[in-house]
Amino acid sequence: MHPIISIIIPAFNEEKNLVKTIDAIKKSIAFAKIPAEIIVVDNDSSDGTYKIAKRLSDAVFIEKRHVIAAVRNTGAKHSHGAYLLFIDADTLIPVQLIRDFVNALRTRAVIVGCNVMPFPLNPIERNLFKAFNLILRSSAHHGAAFSGNCVGYRKDVFQKLGGFDEDRVASEDHDLSNRASKLGKAVFLKHLTVKTSNRRVKNLGLPLMLMGWSKTTLFYLLGLKRKKYRITR
Repeated sequence: MHPIISIIIPAFNEEKNLVKTIDAIKKSIAFAKIPAEIIVVDNDSSDGTYKIAKRLSDAVFIEKRHVIAAVRNTGAKHSHGAYLLFIDADTLIPVQLIRDFVNALRTRAVIVGCNVMPFPLNPIERNLFKAFNLILRSSAHHGAAFSGNCVGYRKDVFQKLGGFDEDRVASEDHDLSNRASKLGKAVFLKHLTVKTSNRRVKNLGLPLMLMGWSKTTLFYLLGLKRKKYRITR
């Protein structure tokens, strides 16, 4: 059966997370009862990511450029669905997510986002990310800036915009969501929260992570493109 939605997972050395991520996606597909395909794009991993993806997904492709925009675009180029759902390899979705994303994209949205919450977090970190999600939610009304951890697009809009900007090593998700929201409605599903790895908080520490976010945001607001972005594993 031809897929209605293509779920694209960029993955770089994700053997520890990929099984759980795909398992959650398959449960969501079964719950939605919607024809779907799972595409993994292996970003030239050196661990068992490719073998796991080959076993559990519908298709696997390799993208050697370590630019997340290019990795996501590679998956989109090989997709067959009318809707695209990008989910990071360390991110777990709730069971109703695919159903609700597709319903929104079918009826009123060109782009759909939701809450993102790393886990585990201490109370201070949790409150910080709650505030971060409020910012994402409010952006739907004045130029979306949705997180790339879990975001859905109508494929025709994605293609019209040329996909993610591969000259960007950061803020490529905010850039594309902003451009898409100018062509139609951006919908933020506040009742949905995806759980993602806390490795950036854990490895960098909260102050350094906030400093990095601030720098990336400043570059984006000034119309500049960062040349380097630290990959955390």
